[in-house]
Amino acid sequence: MDARAAGEFDRGSVTEDESAAEDERRQVLYLFPLEDWGTLLLERYALGQAAPPGSGPTKLRLQGQ
Repeated sequence: MDARAAGEFDRGSVTEDESAAEDERRQVLYLFPLEDWGTLLLERYALGQAAPPGSGPTKLRLQGQ
């Protein structure tokens, strides 16, 4: 993005997208707190793992990887 385009950018035009992204970030941090990442079980992290029923989505699935 050149300086002129940056100066013309209307931040208000992305408010809804910004809010949705923040909601998604909060959901990931709620399900996968940063302090737990070092000990996160493979079944909770990676795609294609046989996670126990009721354990929720994997971190990578939430991130769309």
